[in-house]
Amino acid sequence: MRPFGRGCIEQVGSDFVAIYLACLDDVEPQELIDAPLRFSDGRHDNWMSPPAETRHL
Repeated sequence: MRPFGRGCIEQVGSDFVAIYLACLDDVEPQELIDAPLRFSDGRHDNWMSPPAETRHL
């Protein structure tokens, strides 16, 4: 597993980096709970809106 990924999606402003939080050392569970979270509907290329269903995420 890689600790991060890179990509390019013009709809979200071009280049981006995704960090896999499970790979971070010394992160307390409460820090992850408190971290801001944003879902994007990449399945339908609707990057500015969350998917209709997020309970499984």
